This record gives sequence, C-alpha cells and structure tokens, in this order.
Amino acid sequence: MPHSQSSFLPQLTGHPLLHKPELRGLLLQRLLAAAHASNATLRTLAVRGLGTVAEGAPQEVKKQRRALLAALLQAAGDAANPEVVCESLRALRKVCGHLGRPRDLRAVAGQARAYLRHADDAVRTAAFELFGQLAKATPHKQGKAWTREALAPLLLHLRDPSPTVAEACLAAFLACAPFLGLQDLVNDVSVALCKEVSGAQHSGLLGRVCHQLVHTDPALLEALTVEMPSYLHCAWDGIRLAACKLSGALLEMVGAPCLGQQDPLDPLLQSLHSLCGSPCTAVKMAATEALQLAQQRGKETLGSLATGHQGRSLLPGWFFIWRHQGSPRPA
Repeated sequence: MPHSQSSFLPQLTGHPLLHKPELRGLLLQRLLAAAHASNATLRTLAVRGLGTVAEGAPQEVKKQRRALLAALLQAAGDAANPEVVCESLRALRKVCGHLGRPRDLRAVAGQARAYLRHADDAVRTAAFELFGQLAKATPHKQGKAWTREALAPLLLHLRDPSPTVAEACLAAFLACAPFLGLQDLVNDVSVALCKEVSGAQHSGLLGRVCHQLVHTDPALLEALTVEMPSYLHCAWDGIRLAACKLSGALLEMVGAPCLGQQDPLDPLLQSLHSLCGSPCTAVKMAATEALQLAQQRGKETLGSLATGHQGRSLLPGWFFIWRHQGSPRPA
C-alpha cells in the first residue's frame, strides 16, 4: 500500500461512507492486508484502523472474526515494536466481546497477560484494559483459569509507578474478582487505594486476599508464593515494595495447612533476604519485616512440635543457619 494510502487510513476509518456495508467490507480487507506489511508504521495504522472499523461495524467482526483475530494476535506478538503491540491490544479490547469460542478468549488473555509487566507504560495500560474487558465479556466458567494466572500482577500493579496503569489494573482486578472468588473483598475498594502515599489500604487488601485464599483456594495461594521471587527482583521500587508486603501476607498464612511442600518458600525467603540490603529504604524495611514474620512463624511451628502438637517445619534449614552466621539481622 503506498504511503498516500496509509496516511488516508485514519481518515477513512471514521468516514460516514462506512455506513455502507460494501465499503466496510472492502476497507476491512485492505486493513487486514496492511496489518501484515513489513513497515511498522503502516502496521500500526492498519491495526488501529481494524479496531476502529470493528468498533463501528460489529457485523463485519462476526463475518471476518477468524481473519481479524489472527491479524491482531500476530500484531500483538510483535514485541520489537511497542506501538504495534499497543494498538493491537487496544483493537483486541474492541473486538473481544464478539469472541465466543473459549480458545479464542484464552489466546487473547495470554497475549494480554504477556504484557502486564512491559516496560512501556502505554503497553501495560492497554494490556490491563484488555484483561479487564475480557473478564467482562467472558462467561464465569470460561474465565477462571486465565484470571488465576494473572492474580500476582493484578494485585501488585495496583501500586504501579504509573498512575494510569494502576487505575487500569484496579479496573481489571475488580472485573476479575468474581472469577477468583474475591468479589466480597472488593466492595469497598476504590481508586484511592492506588493513590494513597502510605499504601495502608493496599496492604490491608493483600492480607484479606491471602486470608481468604488459605481457606478457599490453597493451590492459588501456593502459586502466588512460587511467583513472588520474580517480582521481588522487579526494576520498579514500587512493585518490589508491594511484592515484599504480599510476601509478608503469604508468610503469615503458611502456618495453616495450605502449602503442599516446603520448596516454594525457599526462593521466596532468599529473595527477601537479598532485599535487606536494598538502597530503597521502604523496600529494605518491608523485606526485613517479612523475614521477621517468617522467623516468628518458624518459632511457633517449632514450639508446636516441641510440645507434641501436630505440625511440620515450614521454613527451610538454610534460614535458621543464616540466622546464626552473622548475616544482617532484621532490625
């Protein structure tokens, strides 16, 4: 497609002539072809146009659903071009209400989830907005699996360094809460949770989520435990701080019979230990507090064993060795 035609796309997609079905179909075909072009700018314009046409002509989406979905998913996989990815995620948000097949919903959810931790604020925002829209458009039985896989970012990016991303994350979390069995915990959650300086509301929410999951979904609690170390090494201090607080809430629950084995705790505790030397004071303090809580829970468990009560050691042996080898003690 020549440059003159590519520059015409944004104008054409909003033109009144698109009320004519034959022109909508023609435009959609041209945009689908341009979405596979070698030029990244042209692909960006074409994907944006696909989203606009799909939004204004849902009947065309139904006719060309497979071709449209394939083009947008391919564009969303173009990780080397954030602008293409961002436009594709936005376009997918406009068409996801017309995707009836569970495998299509899972495919779109997978692409959205892949970008929830992206370095670009606009991409993260688009990913969370798409994830939230998917939750609204998905029947309850079909959305439970892929919402479970995104619980960690949904909880942690409520404190995203970008206020826009944090608000998009909050909207997605509220939309996903029913799939996770957490709908009763979010009735009083508002955008203030993302904006407060102290983070007290967020910490309270993390504690309530972990407390409920230990009773209703121990497997999901264990999955969170396994996933935490990667967030504890995140580049953003705000996310690392949130991950330290969520780790503390998780460790507070390990005294209950929720974890099937000790292994998930080992990398979590080691990651917290490494953050005790963080240059960020808030992160250092939160990591130290989480480790102190882990130590206290370990003492309680050992005390239970010593008095003959049923129980098991929940902290790996290296943790107690570390406490006696001169490593920095939590203050």
